[in-house]
Amino acid sequence: MVNELDGPGPFGPVVNGTQIVFYPYRPNAGAAWTFVVLFAIGVLGHVGYFFWLRAWHFLPFILGGVADTGEAFGYYGRAKAHEDPLAVGPFIMQNLLILGSPPLFAATIYMSLGRIINALDLRRHAAISPRLTAFFYVVVDVGCFVSQVMGSIMPASGDPESIELSKKIIMAGLLAQLAVIFLFTLSCWHSHRCAKREGTGLHATHAGINWNKYYLMTYLVAGLMFVRSLIRGIEYLQGEGGFIMEHEVFVYLFDAALMVAIMALYLWIHPGRLMRDVGRFKSDGFGDEGNIMLERR
Repeated sequence: MVNELDGPGPFGPVVNGTQIVFYPYRPNAGAAWTFVVLFAIGVLGHVGYFFWLRAWHFLPFILGGVADTGEAFGYYGRAKAHEDPLAVGPFIMQNLLILGSPPLFAATIYMSLGRIINALDLRRHAAISPRLTAFFYVVVDVGCFVSQVMGSIMPASGDPESIELSKKIIMAGLLAQLAVIFLFTLSCWHSHRCAKREGTGLHATHAGINWNKYYLMTYLVAGLMFVRSLIRGIEYLQGEGGFIMEHEVFVYLFDAALMVAIMALYLWIHPGRLMRDVGRFKSDGFGDEGNIMLERR
């Protein structure tokens, strides 16, 4: 057991003669600071869109990227842990915020599908109101968020039983997240199929808006969220000493990089643009298509 600050690891406090492992390695400060900057840039971009497009439903998404509930400060915690990997504070910060942020991202993704359905006037094809469907997904997602927050805080007690229980709680939250993402993807596919059937009957089609890309974006983002939760689930199934948990690269490759990619994708194709452009077309009485800003990418 190596506990010295200048050692290679593992790092963590010793409780009643048993080492509680916070990190099996010294966290890489350079990688952590890189993602702090990337998340900060992404958040600034989304704050701009938040007001420009009046995309109020993106508030959880923004909170998921910064402040005291987000990715940026989570990786700040990892950067600080490089200096003192035995400190409890940075461990709780990075564990709580990195695990707790994706459910906030997911809540916005779920609500965005409802906005797309409303913008395309596809509500009549939905067996359940898009608002109620989004509410269901968000409620389940909040449950996942709470379970992961609880699970990420419990190891700080240093009690081995609490640590094992925390892993089971986090695992349950991740499994629920996977199930919800799968159901959500089915809902998206059903809506997409209905939109294709409507075709030229859609107001967005008349306006020359490429609405199909918003569905493709939703599939891609949901897929990235699914991969992230799946890898996290495998990590907790393997437990301490597992291949994923022992190699820091997985934290950045299958968590940080995926979350940054989601932020970048939504900056590229933002659902708020579809809502804005269709709204302008309707307010013009379906008239002069040149009066609206169309997204033809």
